[in-house]
Amino acid sequence: RVSPKRMSAERFLSGDGLRRLHRFYSEARGVPSSVDLEAAPDPNVAITEAALSERCEASVAALRLFWDLLAARAGDLALRTLPRQGIYIAGGIARRTAAHIDPARFRRFFTDKGRFQRQVEALPVRVILRDDCPLLGAAAVAISAIRNGEHLLLPRPNAAMMLRAHADIAREVTV
Repeated sequence: RVSPKRMSAERFLSGDGLRRLHRFYSEARGVPSSVDLEAAPDPNVAITEAALSERCEASVAALRLFWDLLAARAGDLALRTLPRQGIYIAGGIARRTAAHIDPARFRRFFTDKGRFQRQVEALPVRVILRDDCPLLGAAAVAISAIRNGEHLLLPRPNAAMMLRAHADIAREVTV
């Protein structure tokens, strides 16, 4: 199979990304794997469970690299936008594995920005741990819009409203 010369971070941080990382370790690097991805209903869940129980070397390595890439990418985004309220990380893999990451390692990848490191060091990083976050976020935006007399069907993004809504449903994980 031919691999592209360039792959974006999103290829590894969303959708089938964890599976790609697992395949990299098990096939390209020869790291032992005890997970049958073809038989798994959801390969990402199977890899995550195997990594958390430490029963599969390739899964552990894939999840570690996933968090390293996520930290570096979040740090890049933070440097571009300088969000004073911090960075919010959402998603199933992040939610299920946040308690198992190494906070010092995450911060090292998040803040490794060369001469711009100081700009991101003070920014908090939060992982959204609630399963119902999308529903609560949509409800919070709707309530805020109604209170402010805004029409929900008009495409007018309001960053402050979104930040308030998501701040209420995020729980900080020290990373």
